[in-house]
Amino acid sequence: MLMVFALIYSLQSCSTSDDSTEEASVEETQEEQASIPLADLESGISIPDAAYIAGAPPSPNSSILFKINTDGQSGYLNTGYTVPFTANDDIAGAYLRILEKDGETAGGYFDIPASSFEEKRPLRTKKENEFAQHKLLEENDYEINVKFSNTIPVGTFCYEICIYDSDNNISQPSTVCVTVQEWGGPESLTGSWLFDRYDPANLDEDRTTINCNTGGSFEADYQLNEKEDWVLTLESNGNYNEVYDDVYRTIDYDASAADCEAVYGDTESYKEQYLGKWTYNASQKTISIVDFEYKNLLDSSENETFENGILYVENALVEVISGELVLTETYIEDGKEVTVKGIFKKQ
Repeated sequence: MLMVFALIYSLQSCSTSDDSTEEASVEETQEEQASIPLADLESGISIPDAAYIAGAPPSPNSSILFKINTDGQSGYLNTGYTVPFTANDDIAGAYLRILEKDGETAGGYFDIPASSFEEKRPLRTKKENEFAQHKLLEENDYEINVKFSNTIPVGTFCYEICIYDSDNNISQPSTVCVTVQEWGGPESLTGSWLFDRYDPANLDEDRTTINCNTGGSFEADYQLNEKEDWVLTLESNGNYNEVYDDVYRTIDYDASAADCEAVYGDTESYKEQYLGKWTYNASQKTISIVDFEYKNLLDSSENETFENGILYVENALVEVISGELVLTETYIEDGKEVTVKGIFKKQ
């Protein structure tokens, strides 16, 4: 499962020995560097539960704790972006104002109550891989979800944000720029990739301890997998999908405790598909993936669509090494840096 992260985005072109690829990369970078018109931003950006107020936000009057946890980030077409920051426990809300890249400010600002801040990243529906688990944010870390309508184009804009407490103390503002990238990426990443392994291997996560009724205990596999396929498909036009096809038996704790040996239940299965879009940051060599649809291929009554998308992978390092697709994610858990690699083989 993978933790979602903020991107520090650098607007640089990517060099290559292929002239046509280099030209396409330069054109794409130029488009992403273009300033998004203020009229598009004002009509196409929304923040859940926030009030939009005409005029300039109140002036800062204090130095209360406020740290924006990125100095540049990615936005996603038809989806949006998150604002990650650190603040005091007694924060009451935030003021956020949109700016054009060239500095022209919107005619109003968002007043966002603290009750709408995210204090944990949501679980990605039913997916259970290492790139999809929810992780609690660190203490005093928060996120604000900013939504895009389908009128927000590829390009760059900025926002100015400050926070306030219940005593109307207002922090100094911070300004961050957001680059909205085109969907898709290099041909070397496209195709259908079958998951092969994690690095490091998560051997302990699949084990469980059984306490025998007669005393003593033993360890056993929590699940016996007869089939465990995970296929990730990236298309050159920016479409993506992945299919999970599993057949397994789960340990029966009561029967195992009675027999003092591992006993497994009946065979179970699930088959599900996620569909959405992917984008590639050439300067950072990272991939981001957004889900727009979920299908239970065994029970269509559970199918779902996500109008504004659900961010699945954000800015994971992506490489093709010896013919294998390698996704690398680094995040902080319990104050420690954790790095997970998922390795896929091309079908």
